[in-house]
Amino acid sequence: MIFKNKSFSFFYYFLFVSVLLVAYLLFFQGIYQERIYPQVYFDNLNVGGLKKDEARIFLNLAVKKIEKEELSFLVKTEQGEERVSVPLSLIAVSDPDLSRQIVNFDIHQALTDALLVGRDRNLIKMVANKIKILFKPKVLKFPVDINRQELKEIIRSKLSFLEKPSQNADIIVKEGQIELQEETSGFVFDYEKALDDLILNLERLNNQEIVIEAIVDRPAIRAEEVQVAFARAQEIFNSSPYLLEYQDQEWICSPEKIGNWLIFSQKEKGRPGELFLDQEKVREYLEEIGKEINVAPRETRLEIIESDDQRRVSEFQAGKKGLQLNIEATQELITQTILKGEKNNILLQVEKVDPTPLPNNLNVLGINDLLAVGSSNFAGSPQNRRHNIRVGAEILHGLLISPDQEFSLVQALGEINKDSGFLPELVIKGDRTVPEYGGGLCQIGTTMFRLVLNTGLPVTERASHSYRVSYYEPAGLDATIYNPRPDFRFVNDTGRHLLLQTKIEGDDLIFEFYGTDDGRKVQGEGPEIYNIVQPGPPQFIETDELEPGKKRRIESAHAGAEAKYINTITFPNKITRRDVWVSRYQPWPEVWLVGREPEKDPESSLDPNLDLNLDSESQEG
Repeated sequence: MIFKNKSFSFFYYFLFVSVLLVAYLLFFQGIYQERIYPQVYFDNLNVGGLKKDEARIFLNLAVKKIEKEELSFLVKTEQGEERVSVPLSLIAVSDPDLSRQIVNFDIHQALTDALLVGRDRNLIKMVANKIKILFKPKVLKFPVDINRQELKEIIRSKLSFLEKPSQNADIIVKEGQIELQEETSGFVFDYEKALDDLILNLERLNNQEIVIEAIVDRPAIRAEEVQVAFARAQEIFNSSPYLLEYQDQEWICSPEKIGNWLIFSQKEKGRPGELFLDQEKVREYLEEIGKEINVAPRETRLEIIESDDQRRVSEFQAGKKGLQLNIEATQELITQTILKGEKNNILLQVEKVDPTPLPNNLNVLGINDLLAVGSSNFAGSPQNRRHNIRVGAEILHGLLISPDQEFSLVQALGEINKDSGFLPELVIKGDRTVPEYGGGLCQIGTTMFRLVLNTGLPVTERASHSYRVSYYEPAGLDATIYNPRPDFRFVNDTGRHLLLQTKIEGDDLIFEFYGTDDGRKVQGEGPEIYNIVQPGPPQFIETDELEPGKKRRIESAHAGAEAKYINTITFPNKITRRDVWVSRYQPWPEVWLVGREPEKDPESSLDPNLDLNLDSESQEG
């Protein structure tokens, strides 16, 4: 009887607890159905119990506070302390295409992470997490991305003068002979750890100063280990010069050049201390020779001729073979020849390069229909930007894209430099203003993106700008490109060739795709622009390019926002593909250049009318 009573009591106790648990879960679910669960934090910032839009306001305020500040790094050496300040963005003086963020806070992902806390598809885990969160806070890392390489280069450019890297035992040329230089130890700064520390701080919404540590840098190659290799280096040096030949052209590799090429190999290139050629220097030399030899193949370019209501494809540029110095093969030949001492004459490996082959009858390409048009407006662009847009459009005009080809816009444009006809723009990196090529090319990327959207082709790579740019409104239909990344890529899935035609009419850049209409229908929806965030106060940057105190606005303010564009492609077989493009833009403040005031001389601050009578005072003294 006692046993039955105990079982009976346990049953009711279990039932009571179960009812309470179910009631709690239902109550919990009802209260927090559209809210973040309680006790969810980003560091000390509590977003628990907030709706998505409410939490976004809190997170935006926290991010804005950090973005107003600069990144600060400190190093300590025997010579004293040195601080480096780096802004979170790089600002172009005249072209927003080259402005970009070094640090990006992903508020959208942060909100998603917070809302997912306690919401698990597994029922048991979901119940356990709902109970657990009442007793133990959930602290999340804020999703942040930094451009490590660019930031590292900026910091290093300001601190490298303080470093003393180790020197391996090395071969140097001195007074017409080679000598063996002894190794030395040194120290360098641990930039990678500093960047890791920075990320950890920013993930906690903390922007405190980062201390960069100095680490001992020991040489990998010692002079006592390379005596035999150095003796061989002297033999090679004494047997130079070497002669590089191609047809009736010759290039002499002098003893001094050979001496500068000779190095002792590192661990990754074989046994440490073996004699080797500096492949980077050999390649640089061959690249210079290549400029004299190389002739790019001239691709056949096509254009559409319309007359008397007829459309036909015409060849406006005939294809032609080119020449290309095979640097890899020649590099290997030079290395083996010199190290083995076989001969002093080396034949350069030059190959003929064919243009993309086309059929004799252009009609078989299937270029019959105007498939789509994409356009953008660049009104208000400065002269250099207009020039670069025109050059980029001319490079692309007449390109033929094969069936199933993945097209890379960066590859199609080629090298973005002076030799290709482009003009530079100025970009502010910290306290330096440096020229960069590529201004205006995002107008090319944006126009191509819009053309591809309107054609209904699958996009394989696209990145939006960091912030809204007036040239590319409405927001959500832009694409930024920068060699080598980000790129804009798509696939020609029409089954036939595509012909790209480009033109400029006034301030409008217009791209057209001609090909074979496969019956697909494209329906665009949007863009829908939401979550608008107002920019912060104006930013002022001191410069020596303006007179002291003079101001010049180089960037207008842009509100941050998110934009969504939906592209629905319906094929003749009724199959549909729905592409959703979500773009997120940071708020961007108004930016002004301000002429730097000259530093005041302490003596010049004295009243010129004040007679100190220094001579009489000294006499009296």
